[in-house]
Amino acid sequence: MWIVYCEEKNIKLNNSLGRKASFDKIINEISQGNFILINNTSKKYPEQICFLIEINRYPIVCPFNYRNEVIQLITFFPDRRYK
Repeated sequence: MWIVYCEEKNIKLNNSLGRKASFDKIINEISQGNFILINNTSKKYPEQICFLIEINRYPIVCPFNYRNEVIQLITFFPDRRYK
């Protein structure tokens, strides 16, 4: 299984969150099995599933698409609803 993401988006999100989270940290947590799968509550993207991951003691939601053994990480954002 492959996990892919956009490097430009990773840099942009990493800078906006003060380097507290990144796709690399998310992939590390996924590979260690430290995640929960949740349904995307967005009506705009009902086909997406999300990883719920804890980074620096804060919940991070990471929506993704899964096709042909490839997980495409779309974005990530902190979400205190899951704290």
